[in-house]
Amino acid sequence: MNQLRNQEWLEDRLRTVWMRGFSDVTPENTVTISFGRRARTRLGSIRLDKDKKKTRILINRLFSRPEVPLQIVDATIAHEIVHYVHGFGSPFEQKFCTPHAGGVVTREMKERGFGKELIFQKKWLKNEWPKFLKMHGPTPRKRRRYRKQKSLLVRLLLGSF
Repeated sequence: MNQLRNQEWLEDRLRTVWMRGFSDVTPENTVTISFGRRARTRLGSIRLDKDKKKTRILINRLFSRPEVPLQIVDATIAHEIVHYVHGFGSPFEQKFCTPHAGGVVTREMKERGFGKELIFQKKWLKNEWPKFLKMHGPTPRKRRRYRKQKSLLVRLLLGSF
């Protein structure tokens, strides 16, 4: 049975993933989750509001489609929670210089029991994601050609002013 993947479902996934692997972490602010834009390469993101009272996790809108396996959604949410724990997009002190320094996210996810999801995610993204994107993904943006503007003098001489 395909469950409707809406805001309520996404919030439930966040609670489930948090309780499964991050129950030792008490949030220092309000953490929200929602679907962001459809994207080819960005699976999720995390951002701290300026007042530091709210952290927003955005998940690729394509994950609202039931064809995307639950393990992909959960691994992406866990990835963003790891960033939160490490002080990126959260009021916690930053533990590292950069969010992915030396594979810290992968290591933390494995330590917190998400190793199988990581393996599945890597294989699925390599083998199935390109096919999925062809059917459901955003269309690539057309590049605008930059047309050099003729100088005022040239336009005056050509009579195109």
